[in-house]
Amino acid sequence: MIHYSDLNKPLVLSAIYTQIAYCEIAIREYLKCKNKYGNNEEELKNFLESMKIKVPCIEKHIRDAIKRFDCNKKNNIETNVLDELHFYDELILFRELISMLSDDQIIKFKENVNLDGNKITLYKNLRNYIMHSKKQIIKKKIYDITKWVDFLKTCQNIISYVETCLNSRN
Repeated sequence: MIHYSDLNKPLVLSAIYTQIAYCEIAIREYLKCKNKYGNNEEELKNFLESMKIKVPCIEKHIRDAIKRFDCNKKNNIETNVLDELHFYDELILFRELISMLSDDQIIKFKENVNLDGNKITLYKNLRNYIMHSKKQIIKKKIYDITKWVDFLKTCQNIISYVETCLNSRN
């Protein structure tokens, strides 16, 4: 049992940090597996280039991610272009990929997860509170806790959906 005042303590923050980080990894794995281009270096770049056209609001972010990737590659840093995306961009790309699907599994997922623009912006901000070590994430008892519970449930639903998809593939 965790009291709301415990949510500002490092032990709880590290657990929330871990869940969000795992959600980001799951989204990147999903993007890598489910895009129609493939998942080698050039294919991932082609996927992102195609998404710049489909989702113009993240065009600059994608361009920047590709530049960071190319720079890291020149410096022999092992990464892939999806690792260079921001959480906001990952969520938008994830939303766009799942919007193209219509099977029963995705319909149920969409009933439990809202990834509209406002939610994605909220989730990005909440993620940044944790990842950039704000002293207190909970300032208003009910309002803040409701936002955090929604965000963490969304992360759990994304992780669960991705794991199910990737495991059914094997």
